[in-house]
Amino acid sequence: MEIQFPTPIEAFIDYRTFVEDQVAPARSNEELAEFLYASSFRGLTPELAATVKNCVAEEWDVKSENCIIVGSARLGFSPVDKPSTPMRESKSAGRPFCDASDIDIAVISEQKFDEIWEQLFRAFPHYRSWPDLSSFRKYMYRGWLRPDKMPFKFFGRKAWFDKCNLISKKAIDSTLVVSIALYKSEFFFQEAMGTSAHTIRSRLAE
Repeated sequence: MEIQFPTPIEAFIDYRTFVEDQVAPARSNEELAEFLYASSFRGLTPELAATVKNCVAEEWDVKSENCIIVGSARLGFSPVDKPSTPMRESKSAGRPFCDASDIDIAVISEQKFDEIWEQLFRAFPHYRSWPDLSSFRKYMYRGWLRPDKMPFKFFGRKAWFDKCNLISKKAIDSTLVVSIALYKSEFFFQEAMGTSAHTIRSRLAE
């Protein structure tokens, strides 16, 4: 199914509407957070989004309602800027969902979270260090697993990325990167969305 990307003008108009209506001072962080993961689709079409969710559910052996598409693939634009790093240039908020974007998906499953945690512990039983250990612990403390923070030698890291590539090919037949974050529970997912809402407000206030 071909993806119809929003034009830069469409994304900019949607972003300005988002700032005026959703980031308004009268709205709580909880309301803004809910908009980030429950608003109608402006990036992917609802039909394509459903196909992606079903494919994720199949590959991860979870219910499709526990697979939630967030970010620009839902909103049609990126709601927050990205500061520059040694590896990339800065990116402004409001940039459109495009063929260079990721499709960000949250999978909520305590069973899968504990399963991968146990696999990682068995692979590294003596708490050996690795380059991203500090960052890994920060996310794990928040009930969130990310493959890019796992050791390169951990087989689960490659298996995770392989699943993402397979989902991209099966669901959308595209080179778009599918990026999956695994949350231990609905509570931790909601907390992550709340943090995103706070970040959006903070950046706009700068």
